[in-house]
Amino acid sequence: PFDATPPAVQRVHADYEYDGAFPGTDGYHLRARRAVRSMQMRFPRYVDRDPRDFFYLVLRPTLPGPPIEGATDAEGRFSVAGLPHAGWPYAFARAAVGESWLVRIDPRRAVPDAVRAERHHEVLAGLTAPSPSRAGLASVFAHRQAVGWDLAVGTPGREDHVFASGRPLAQLPSSGAALGVDRDGFLVYAEGTNLVALLARAGVTDAIALDETRLAFIGEGGVGVAPDGETPRAIGEGAPTFLAEDAASAEVIFPDTQPMPYGRWRALQGARVRYFPTAPPRFARPTGEEDAGVPDL
Repeated sequence: PFDATPPAVQRVHADYEYDGAFPGTDGYHLRARRAVRSMQMRFPRYVDRDPRDFFYLVLRPTLPGPPIEGATDAEGRFSVAGLPHAGWPYAFARAAVGESWLVRIDPRRAVPDAVRAERHHEVLAGLTAPSPSRAGLASVFAHRQAVGWDLAVGTPGREDHVFASGRPLAQLPSSGAALGVDRDGFLVYAEGTNLVALLARAGVTDAIALDETRLAFIGEGGVGVAPDGETPRAIGEGAPTFLAEDAASAEVIFPDTQPMPYGRWRALQGARVRYFPTAPPRFARPTGEEDAGVPDL
């Protein structure tokens, strides 16, 4: 089974480092270090709700990602070289394992057409055949979150968006291709033999069998190719596709909140609780048309 235990560290400096449970979460592990060792704060204070305006950063997985379990120098290590992308973070990463292939797909950069927006036009990859009717089948689907989408394998809800469907791989272990979701939220495509064990080594527990359907990349000159980068392979008409995300990897979660001009919030910024400014404001209140109609506080 896939081991999600973080690698061990030699030592933890109690005064400015923390390595332990993540408060307020179910089973998450936190490893953090103060930006400046002399900072006076108690770990892990600012990883939960706090009345002050501190924030924290968490590491978001990006491709190519770690090698699969039991990888060698020659097999099971992912690379982004030679694959279509839409800027950084990378959209795809692939690894060869014997005669088989694994492809990690970042759905934030290679957007499944089931959740495409108007700005998504460029096709980076796709399947060679349309997905069958999902009646009685399992699906790879997108579930809406507060920010973005989560991908899962199973039975979709009424508001979920289905990308592809098929029999669970456990019911068709001889399938030549499969599609699942790993613990980091990446789609993982596998092609070859013994795919149940291969996907397990890649951190995928649930997947759908694609049977005769395969993944095709758009190569140079718009020619479709297989994951090996050489075998010609075309995306099927009406088949699920992945589209390039050129925009920054962020999303507006409060669209009704409009940015305010400096004239509206300068006074609030200057009226601090403990630290009172002794110099004139750095910026003058706008007096032109850009501030017309904006009432004073």
